[in-house]
This record gives sequence, structure tokens and C-alpha cells, in this order.
Amino acid sequence: MKISNLKRAKIIGVAMMTLSFFPIAVFFISENSIWKIVSLSFFVAMLVVIINLRGIEIENSGECFSLRERHPFVEKKYVPSKIEFPISSIAELNIQEGLFANQMNIKIQSNHSVKKFGISLPLFTRHQILKIKKLLEKKAKES
Repeated sequence: MKISNLKRAKIIGVAMMTLSFFPIAVFFISENSIWKIVSLSFFVAMLVVIINLRGIEIENSGECFSLRERHPFVEKKYVPSKIEFPISSIAELNIQEGLFANQMNIKIQSNHSVKKFGISLPLFTRHQILKIKKLLEKKAKES
């Protein structure tokens, strides 16, 4: 089962690219230097957001949990997993929902150590977050 926010990331990226033409137009039309500086800085900020935009794909193949992260406008056939571990090793799972981004905190128990890490889940809907939570909790309880 795959849960992804790539479509939402692409929509936001296209909207940001479309809106980035307005600061360029203001820069060339305006004769006031303050407006030029403001429009140029706004354009640079939008460009930074577009460059740093990432789509996250969470995949559960039964016994293994993997997370892939990629830019929504770069089409690659193979994207390596950023995180991959067996679901049976989950000791604790906590998802904190925020206004703009959600945070998933996972504690993994291996034979010799306990590892904690957090995964930011921006642009996921509440329905997708609940789906991830149910899926991981159900699999963790089964094992």
C-alpha cells in the first residue's frame, strides 16, 4: 500500500511557479526601487520554496516500511528509500498533527539498541495521516 503527497506537491509547485511571474512583472513595470527590491525578494523566496519542495511516498509492503522523498518535477524511475525497516521492530509510534506540517515520531527496537527518529509529513491530508497511523499500529500489534 502506498500513501503519497506527490500530487499535492505538484499542484503547489505549479501554483508557485505561476504566481512567481507576478513579482517579475512588478520588477520590470515598477519605477520605484523599493517595489523592485520587495518583488525581487518575494521572487527569490518563492524560488527557494519551489526548489526545496519535496513529495513523500510512504510504502508498506506487508512486513517492510519504506519512505521515499523526491522533488515533484523530477521524474526518476528508481528512487532509493530514505528510511526502510521491518514493521515488527516498531516499539512506539506517535503522530503529532500541526497546522502546516505533521510530525511522525518512531522508536525502533533492534537487537542491540533503540533508535528514535522523526519524519516530517508536510502536505498530507488528515485522512492520509489516519491511514498511516492505523496501518502501522495494526502491523506493529500483529507482530
